[in-house]
Amino acid sequence: MPFPSHGCSTCKRRRVKCDETRPICGQCKKRNRHCWGYSGYKGDLKFLSENVYAGGRRRRPRGRLMNDQLFAVDSSHEERKHGEEPFGTPPESVFISGTPIDQNNFSIVKPLNLPLSVYATYYYVSNHTDYRDNLPEISNGHAKYIPSRWIRSNPESAFHLVMTAISHATFGRAKHSAAAVAEGHKIYQQALSYTKRALNDALQVMSDELLLTVMVMCTYENTVFSPKDSENMPIGTPDSRSRFSRSFYHHEGAAALLKLRVEQEMSKESLVVSKVVRRGLVSGYHPCMLFARDLADH
Repeated sequence: MPFPSHGCSTCKRRRVKCDETRPICGQCKKRNRHCWGYSGYKGDLKFLSENVYAGGRRRRPRGRLMNDQLFAVDSSHEERKHGEEPFGTPPESVFISGTPIDQNNFSIVKPLNLPLSVYATYYYVSNHTDYRDNLPEISNGHAKYIPSRWIRSNPESAFHLVMTAISHATFGRAKHSAAAVAEGHKIYQQALSYTKRALNDALQVMSDELLLTVMVMCTYENTVFSPKDSENMPIGTPDSRSRFSRSFYHHEGAAALLKLRVEQEMSKESLVVSKVVRRGLVSGYHPCMLFARDLADH
């Protein structure tokens, strides 16, 4: 093991040989550099004071290091023994960076009282919007194009409202929060109203946001649907059929929007969105619709 270098901190960092001239070494003076002295640490290391507990009279507190005093100790002990101070450091090289906490008056700080929408949005974005670019396009479907449009959407648009609703519903189901589910249902009703207005607008009916809004509505219906709502009712009853087939109605609406988009010229990005939505309808949703209708007829 080699002996430690006694050069200044600047020369150690530059990995050059120091002539150890004090208070400023020759290398730093020659290169017109700031010499940090011979401490090697610039007084920014923090050490725990164990002197109080070493004698055994006072017991060391348990838990994290919140009750200990943190000291930033300058390690230039050899220079102070000879009555010298490292260049560029203050005369008082030992200072307290924190004050001890009185255990009698100690209290835990209360967490921030954030709105429910913040927790719901964070949970949904963290767990349901992570789509890999290295996977095939068919594995992500239309959901891959939702996050970017969600960020750019108008807070008062139907797309933004339905994304907020599904965030609350997903968070409420996962965390068993009835308040989140109820808030999501309230926002979802607003999204339905805004969607009806958009369907009557010739410009909005051709937008990608409206098509994605209808697809997200189906996901919302599947999220909030519970078998307990209709477990005591026969499958053929009108109420049970409406609950079971409610999400399929949104897919029929998406199919109608796709027919309108075929007749219009669209950008390359809109064509990609139409393709992934159509692929999802053909591969998974239409067979389920036929199965649900057969159950309802019987």
